[in-house]
Amino acid sequence: MYPEIKRRIEERIKRQSRLKIERIAIGKEYDDRDIALISAHVTTTLEQRMRAMYDDKDAAEAAAQPRDVVRDFGGLLTRHQMEKHLVEQFGLDTAKPLKTLDFTVQTGSRFFGTPYDLDWSVGDGVAISARVDGNVFTIPKDNAFSAAGIGFYLTTDEPVLAAITPQGTYDYNWFSPKDLPFARSSGGMGLTVYTNSEPKPTMSSQVILWSTSGMTMLSGQKGSGRIADASSPTLGFGPVPLAPALVNMVPGPRYLVWVWCWQTTSQLEDHNGFWASMGFSMPFVTVAAIPPIALH
Repeated sequence: MYPEIKRRIEERIKRQSRLKIERIAIGKEYDDRDIALISAHVTTTLEQRMRAMYDDKDAAEAAAQPRDVVRDFGGLLTRHQMEKHLVEQFGLDTAKPLKTLDFTVQTGSRFFGTPYDLDWSVGDGVAISARVDGNVFTIPKDNAFSAAGIGFYLTTDEPVLAAITPQGTYDYNWFSPKDLPFARSSGGMGLTVYTNSEPKPTMSSQVILWSTSGMTMLSGQKGSGRIADASSPTLGFGPVPLAPALVNMVPGPRYLVWVWCWQTTSQLEDHNGFWASMGFSMPFVTVAAIPPIALH
């Protein structure tokens, strides 16, 4: 009896449609174009945020303030001493033990890990070896923005609704050693998907993890969590997490998924000692597939 039951179960499993999503190998011919696309998209997005942060009245008042020579470079007196201090502090932050990552995996999910296909940075973003180790971070760029990210290609052999979830953790930290009443700073995470190198993303979302207007002496903020759970502070229906990203995929096209972090600063001078870091570690990605959902 049991052998026959086993045979029937196996036949049923074989008859079931198995939705499959795979990594796809892409030649170097697409690298520059695809990196240029995400760079242009992030630049446009963060320049809009920079314009929203800038305050003409605050800028005029800040310019009229007398310069505090005693507290130049955050009280460290010279640029060299401030740079040494911040490099040492960042070294301590990056040398922390690895965090334990707990997560739930949907039945039938695929796992994709390093090496990824692409890495990219702009401003003072750092993505050295990110394709291989899954780690990126950003530091401030005076009155501008920084971003860095990791990209990977996916394909499918039949229509599916893909739920793409970056697995890993993010960390951010900002600190001001002096009163900076006119300064602005913000940072967060982003997830963007392109289809066949089309100029407009198939989908893109960003979350703000911190945003501060004006800083007092010795003020700061730290935060960390799972990449998928990253969300902007909201009212009403609650936070909307960064992932999973839901993408209707069809056979043929190549899909490029970018996971990235960013930060912006406004009305800051390089002698004030302000520091901010925003980064993430993404050892692997999970992708779940179900039949596509058609809305009528």
